[in-house]
Formats: sequence, structure tokens, C-alpha cells
Amino acid sequence: MNKYLLQVLFFSFFIFGFQNSRAQVPGCTDPNAANYNPSATENDGSCSYPLSNYQPAFLSDLPNPIRETSGLISWNGSLWTVNDSGNSPTLFELDSNSGTVINQYHLKQITNIDWEAITQNDSFIFIGDFGNNLGNRQDLRIIKIAKSDLLQGGQDSVANELIHFHYPEQQSFTPSNRNTPWDAEAFFWHEDTLHIFTKDWTNEQTTHYLLPDIEGSYAAQRKESFPSAGLITDVSRNPENGHIVLLGYTKTYRAFAWLLFDYKEGYFFSGNKRRLTLPLTATLGQVEGICFTGPYQGRISGEAIVSQSLGINTPPKLYAFDFTSYFTPGNPTLIPDRQLTEPLIAYPNPAKETITIMVPRDLVLYIHNNAGQLTWTQSLKKGTHTIPCAGWGKGIYTISGKGYAPVKLNIN
Repeated sequence: MNKYLLQVLFFSFFIFGFQNSRAQVPGCTDPNAANYNPSATENDGSCSYPLSNYQPAFLSDLPNPIRETSGLISWNGSLWTVNDSGNSPTLFELDSNSGTVINQYHLKQITNIDWEAITQNDSFIFIGDFGNNLGNRQDLRIIKIAKSDLLQGGQDSVANELIHFHYPEQQSFTPSNRNTPWDAEAFFWHEDTLHIFTKDWTNEQTTHYLLPDIEGSYAAQRKESFPSAGLITDVSRNPENGHIVLLGYTKTYRAFAWLLFDYKEGYFFSGNKRRLTLPLTATLGQVEGICFTGPYQGRISGEAIVSQSLGINTPPKLYAFDFTSYFTPGNPTLIPDRQLTEPLIAYPNPAKETITIMVPRDLVLYIHNNAGQLTWTQSLKKGTHTIPCAGWGKGIYTISGKGYAPVKLNIN
């Protein structure tokens, strides 16, 4: 390579790098934030939001067998939950609107030391047996259950695997009731990894830890921390758009939710962090479970609270939420890993027997009903697909896929 060509390449790379660095303007990119910067091109996580109160919609009291509901997922048209410490090793399937118990699945050769959370991937359900109010447990574990066992109806014969772990930073195991940073009640699965969020009693922050999702014994990997200003009791990540909700309550028993979005992959506290204030737990129940059932909708469960001295007798409860307006949907710069391009095309609209959908590229397609419940999902190849819809019932449905704006479909 001659000297002249080397000089041209050097100056080309120099000018390109200089122009590219100038093109990025860090700041708040969310128009709903109080400090929105319309000139910003890179979200630096600095967005601040006005105080927001939110009242979830009450659906029903939960039945007595799940008075201590702790954790919630939505799968196969139902809600799934577990009770916490001292209860039987049972997984409950619930009706997503009434909370009625549909099925109970008893786990083989396992005890419920302190089950505090539940999550899932396509093939497995994971139960977090890592409640640790005293901070002295050395048997923290996650129970892994094959969904195929549940679909086969094995209520009394569900096998399981165990994932054992510890926090490598913990040096002392002296019991200290509700005065420990080593408690946890929240986790989700993403990218072959279990993401745990601690319930830190000492300073009311949460720390994000990582674990492999396969059977074994591990040291949890510390990733990042966040001053949550309260105790985190559950978390849910929406696989369709990457949005995250952290649920919890303060030491004065005010419930809250943190909405996390537009973050850098794997660093969930690096983007927008919006706090919603919910009612007191004496009204809601001790909020312990949250899950998405649609792009921005979902369910919250509250454990029963009984206190004779305070005159409180709150039964376990089930609520619905819709955080659409708080997540700033529809703005492509605000949704992780999502670039909105041409819309999905669905016809006829209204539809009766079938709908035809033109898919611009390979993707997983989701169709939710007006209540936010998943009606249909499938991984589709690029092309045109006809889907039967005669049995879905009349109403407005939402068709969505990662990278495309949602489409409303009327079935009559």
C-alpha cells in the first residue's frame, strides 16, 4: 500500500470518527419527561418524571388456598402463582380474571422453604426459593419445572431440577431479621440467564444479579444497583418490547411500581426509570406478584394482610394494570432493540372467519384481545399468512411484532 493511500485512509477514518462523535447528543429522549431534550439523540438515563399516582383495576379477591400468593406469570391462557414460606410445594394455575384455582401441581421431593418469585421461558417455569428475611440462608435455590410435565396433567407427579447459588459478596450469615441486603423476591428469565433483583432491607435499594438457567451450583454475578426507595417484591419483563416493571412497597407500606425502558442491553437501570405510586398495601394487599399479559397490560396480586392490633383484615387480591401512557409507546427511540419500520398489514378489517397478515420479515407475531390477554402467537416466516379467527369472539384485537407498530383489528 503506497504512502498516499495510507494518508487518504487515515484522514477518512479521522473525519468519519469525528463527525460520528459529534452526531451523538446525550440527554433525555422521552417527550413525557419533565427534562425532555428535543436535541438529544442518545438516552443517557437522566429523564425525570412528574409524580404519578396509579390505581390498578380491582378484579377479584383470591381464594383462601393462595392467601400468601408470591409471584405471578401468565402462560397458556392462565395465571400461575405460588405461596411463600411454610406452605406446601404447590404450583397453582388460576383463571386470569376471576383468580379461581383451575389446577394445583405438587412438586416431587421438594419443600417450600421460602418461595418468593416465579418466572418462565418457552420450555420451563422457574420458582425462586430465595426468600431470606433473616439473611442467614446458605441454601438459596431456584426450582426448574418442565412445562411439558404440566401440559400432561401430572398434578401429583411434577419432577424438578435445582439451581443452587450464593452471593459471593456476603461474608456474614448471622441472623438479623429484616435488616439484611441478601433477601430477594424478584427475578425474570432473559437470554439463557436468570436475572435476580434483591430486596435490600438495609438501604432500600435493589441489586441486579445474574445466574445461568441450567442445573448446578453457582456464585451469582453482581451486575448493577439502583436506589429503588423501597423493597422490591416482584419483577416482570415483557419479551415483546423489553419493558420491565419492578413492583414493591415502602417501609410505610405504600405500594409502587418502577417502569424501566429504553435501556442499554443487559443494563436495565441505564435508561428511563419512571416511578408510579400505588395505593397503600392495606387496600391492595401486600403486593407480591406482577406479570405482563399484553404489550403494556398485566396483572398484580396481593397477599392477604391480617393485623388485629391495626384492625386490618385484607384478603388476597387480583388487579389489572394498563401502563400504556406511562411507557411512551409508539416512539421508536424509547423501546429497546426496536426500530419501527413499515407497519404490519392485516385484512380484511373487520374480519369474521380468517385474517390475512403480510409479514415483512421472519418474526414472532402476537395477537391480544381488548383485555390484554394473549389470544394467538406464532413464529412466522416472511410472507403472507392466513389465520383462522372464527372462535375468538367479537371485539378489538391488537396485532404486534418486534420492530413494527401495533395494528388494531376488529372481529365481528
